[in-house]
Parts: sequence; structure tokens; C-alpha cells
Amino acid sequence: MEVQSYLFVTVCLSVLQVAHVDFLGTWSSEIFETISGLIGAIQRR
Repeated sequence: MEVQSYLFVTVCLSVLQVAHVDFLGTWSSEIFETISGLIGAIQRR
């Protein structure tokens, strides 16, 4: 995957996390773990 693709997916997941907090009022640890994994993958490139 190219870095731009990783960044796009990270932004989309961040928006999803914000929506999750706004609409459900709770933090999603699964979404956060996925974002953290993608950031780690970007840093290793």
C-alpha cells in the first residue's frame, strides 16, 4: 500500500471514531487499535 492510501484510510477511520463517539457516546477501542496499527505501518515505511 502506498503512504497516501494509508493516510486516507487513517483519516476515514478517524472520522468513524468521531462519529462513534458523537452518536453512541462511547470510545471504540477496536477502531483506535486499527488506527494505531496503520500509523505504525506508516512509520515503518
